Amino acid sequence: MGLVSTAVGLLESFYELWNVLAPEERRDLVRLLVERIDVDPN
Repeated sequence: MGLVSTAVGLLESFYELWNVLAPEERRDLVRLLVERIDVDPN
């Protein structure tokens, strides 16, 4: 349960962090978090 609690706490404060990041920092953070996006056209 410790890892889940930590993850929940980080996600709850994410919006606050996002608001203080510069656009370049936001881009870098998204690139770190998202490895790949697959789209199913159907």
